[in-house]
Order: sequence, then structure tokens, then C-alpha cells
Amino acid sequence: MWMYVNCGTAMNPKYDASFYIRVLDQYVATGECSDTDDEPLYAYLLSIMNDPMIKIQVLTDEVCARIFYDMMSLFIHLNLEKEKYNLQKSQSEQNGMKQTLEWSIARRKDGWQALLQQVSDKYETMGFGSSFYKSQFGNEEEKYGDDELWERMVEDWEEAFKRNLQEQKKKEIDQRKESLENRLHANLKNIPEYLRRHEVEKDEFFQAWGLMSGMWNTVDFERIRKVVRMQKEYPELAIDGEMQVNFAMNRELRDAKYPFTRLKGKDVNTLIFPNLSSANAGYKLLQAMDPDTEFIGPIQMGLNKPIHFTDFESSVRDIVNITAVAVIDAIVVKKKNESR
Repeated sequence: MWMYVNCGTAMNPKYDASFYIRVLDQYVATGECSDTDDEPLYAYLLSIMNDPMIKIQVLTDEVCARIFYDMMSLFIHLNLEKEKYNLQKSQSEQNGMKQTLEWSIARRKDGWQALLQQVSDKYETMGFGSSFYKSQFGNEEEKYGDDELWERMVEDWEEAFKRNLQEQKKKEIDQRKESLENRLHANLKNIPEYLRRHEVEKDEFFQAWGLMSGMWNTVDFERIRKVVRMQKEYPELAIDGEMQVNFAMNRELRDAKYPFTRLKGKDVNTLIFPNLSSANAGYKLLQAMDPDTEFIGPIQMGLNKPIHFTDFESSVRDIVNITAVAVIDAIVVKKKNESR
């Protein structure tokens, strides 16, 4: 009778995304959390949450609580996705453990030495005792035929595999934690000061901050803050973002992934790029993909006079189109001046 070991996954189902959400929810509400844990990601999160200064800031300032919650949520998500990727990458090895349990006696006889060497080369530092199994499988009794001993060898292999994943997880957290802690401490100090100095309302900050993916800088904040104000002052306008172009242009995909979007059920007809360089790159990319498509632009905005510029490679048609736009601008300016 075979007794299969659990080689299906090395992830502890306890420490999933919902677990960390509950931990963060409890912490920002009460400040309560455990002291430490064996799980690397949870242990690191607890080390941050048990920092007295951070705990005071989170519990006494709603803005700091939101900053902490969002930044740690993103960090947790990043590490869980990396752990998932590492597990998928090692799926063939996990399958190999299962298949090894099903080896016939003849295959064990021919393959045990190569198998032990392979596992030992990879996991000797993780505590896999290959010398013991070599002495057992290589003696006169040839105990590779002992099912219980063979299963024990695979169990030890799996334990070494799990320890290796844990060590890998620790290293990846160590690589990221300094940057996270620097940004977290800076944001908890600088953002509340900036909001007080510029008299920014909390609701306005929360809406803008929610679109910044935990990466604070005042230039982006003020740009996004203008969009938030525009949505508040002109609720009839269907404005949303930031979002990737593939989501913006695909109504079904956008509505499925962002059911809360203000653009739900609507087709997008205007894209606002974060800066001139990216807008120009998108414009040129479309031109290169379909030379027969007619483009009108670039159109200058914000000038006191109806002035526009053409590219040095513009065709006659391009010049006519941009001239027509300039004429329309001039007519609008004239009408405004006459009405004063």
C-alpha cells in the first residue's frame, strides 16, 4: 500500500491575500498584531507594524493609516505574486517528486544514485541528508526496495524544497524592504505636512492617492488632483483614470476588470497622456502602423493667438488640415472679442 506525501504545493494556504487583508484591517483599526511569525512575509509585516512610531502615526492620523494600508497592500501583493511565480516555475520538480514515488523496484535500482546526487547538489545546504540514503540504498540489503524508506527520502526532498523556497522568499523580501521602508517613512512624514500646507481635503487626497499606486510625488499628485476636482465639479463628464490603454479602449475588458468605472458601458473617444513625450510617441506609433490614416495635429492649446505648428515631414493635406484648425480658432477668438 502506497502512502503519498504532499507534493502538490509548498504554499501555506493560511497566508493568502485575504489573510493579509484581515491583518491590515485589524491593525489600522486597533493597532493589534502578533509579535512575530515563522512565515517570512508575515514576519516582516509584523516587524513593521510593531514599530512604535509607525503604530502611533497609523492610529492617530487617518491619512497615515491610508498611506500605510495601501503601501503595505501593494508590497504584500507583489511578494505573493512572486511566490506564486516561483512555485509555478518549480512545478516540474514537484511533479518529479510524485513520479519518484511511483518508480518500480527496477527503476529505483538503476536511478537512485543519480537521483540522490541531483537532490543533494541542489539541497545539501537545506538539510537533505544524502549520505544516509546512500548508505542504506547501496548496502547489501539494497533498501531502495523498502517503500517506507523510499517515501521518507521523498519527504526529506520535499522538506528541503520548501526550506529553499522560504529562503528564496526571505532574500527577495530583503532586496525590497529597504526601498519600501524609506518610502514609507518619507510618505508618513511628508504627505500629511504637504496636505496641511496646501489645505488639501482628506477626501480629495484619498481619491487622488488611490490612483498613484503608492508612489508619491507632488507633481503627479497635483495633476491627478485636478482630475478629481474636475470629476467633482462636472459630474456629467465621463472621466476616469489612470488606466492602461488596452483597458481604456476595450469596453468589455474595462467593464469586467473595473466594474466601478465612470466609463462603464461607454466607448472612449479621448485619451489624455501623462506628458507631451508619451502623447507624441503614441501619435507617431499610430502613424507608423497605418500610413493611410488621416491625422490632424499636433494642435496647440493654451496660446493667446491661433498659432499651430506643422512637422517638417508634413504633407500638403496635413498643412491644409492644421490651417483649417487655425482658421476656426481665429473665428472663435473674433466672436469672443466682439461679444465683450
